[in-house]
Amino acid sequence: MALEYNIVVIGLEFPIAKQMKNLKIPDSIILPKNIFLSKKLLVFDLTDINNDKYFSNQDHVNTLGADLIIDRILKQF
Repeated sequence: MALEYNIVVIGLEFPIAKQMKNLKIPDSIILPKNIFLSKKLLVFDLTDINNDKYFSNQDHVNTLGADLIIDRILKQF
């Protein structure tokens, strides 16, 4: 974690719905996760959340998914 001026910056790699997992991201695209890791910043990987019951559609988690994400983040502190 980078701590400066009592601010902690943490990256979140959000879950992806099953329909989106097969999309190929071109190698030329620099992912935010890679920027965080190159700066030695912490990234919480939430991509293991992949059950359809946590998604309202292919782009958004539902209330159940949001609650799970919040719980996982809070457990880190």
